[in-house]
Amino acid sequence: MSPQAPAAELALEVVAHPGVQECLDDGEIILLAVKPSALLIPLVSVRVSCMGIVVALGLLAATADSSVPWDASHAVAAGGVIVVARLAWAASDWWSRVYVLTDRRVIVRSGAVPRVQAMPLRDAECVDAGATKSEWLLGLGHVAIRRSPRAPARLAWTCVHDAAKCRKAIHEARQRYAR
Repeated sequence: MSPQAPAAELALEVVAHPGVQECLDDGEIILLAVKPSALLIPLVSVRVSCMGIVVALGLLAATADSSVPWDASHAVAAGGVIVVARLAWAASDWWSRVYVLTDRRVIVRSGAVPRVQAMPLRDAECVDAGATKSEWLLGLGHVAIRRSPRAPARLAWTCVHDAAKCRKAIHEARQRYAR
């Protein structure tokens, strides 16, 4: 089990999450562990949910023809299955998702079938905080971690409550621990 950073050195939030420990190498010190907002679930599900509603409306419109083999309840159920399935998948992803900063790496554990992505702290040369329009409306943000300013984001911490604080923590950890 890896220790956490002493509170006097870095006054940061560490969330208790069962997936954090399985992401770590021996001797790694957790500096920050952040769970994204539960609002991630509807944010990532909105497009497919709208598609489910459109499917339901299309099937409902088709019920005007007496030759179709379904009725209004079947049409609504079909759309509902699409919406509920997408929300369940997103909830499963959210449940396993955690963002971890250690004295060696920046880590993203995500996915309905958990997957771990990591970047050595020394490679995290460009860390940006921002917010999409939908994140901004909900008081959330994201952190993009790149190897260089013009490189594509290698890791992203999405739907976090204080993206600027997370960015600052990564920057300070890089200055302090990057080898």
